[in-house]
Amino acid sequence: MAIRRFQSTDLPAIIALFRSTVHTINAKDYTPEELLAWAPQDLDETAWAQSLTKNYTIVAEHNGIIVGFGDLTDTGIINRLYVHKDYQSQTFGYRILEHLIAQAHRSGITEITAAVSITALPFALKCGAEILQEQSVVRHGIPLTNFLVRKKL
Repeated sequence: MAIRRFQSTDLPAIIALFRSTVHTINAKDYTPEELLAWAPQDLDETAWAQSLTKNYTIVAEHNGIIVGFGDLTDTGIINRLYVHKDYQSQTFGYRILEHLIAQAHRSGITEITAAVSITALPFALKCGAEILQEQSVVRHGIPLTNFLVRKKL
């Protein structure tokens, strides 16, 4: 596996990975209506491109396929961390997280936070995060449950 910085040409593959992963992996914890609100077909690709470019965004590749990505804001928020639905439980998520944590250290960040899904919560806890609170966020008028977590570095 190779990890590299995000390039604008990665955007279509990243969005496809995001949608298919949410609609497949998260389906055990969220309703179809919630999944459509979270990962809609009319996703704002311009906003995603701007966010991924602004943040420290990395892409994981395996055999030429983008198998995951993650991004970290300059304030220590992991905005996204997704692993392709066909590459779950193969350490890709851990490797992406390690790179994001290394960037946080380089930036002088002493703790990272993230809003993680019900599905991703066990991964976050296994990586040493603590739950700060359960929360409800509204996407396209639909409330979604997630958890605000923190990891001290």
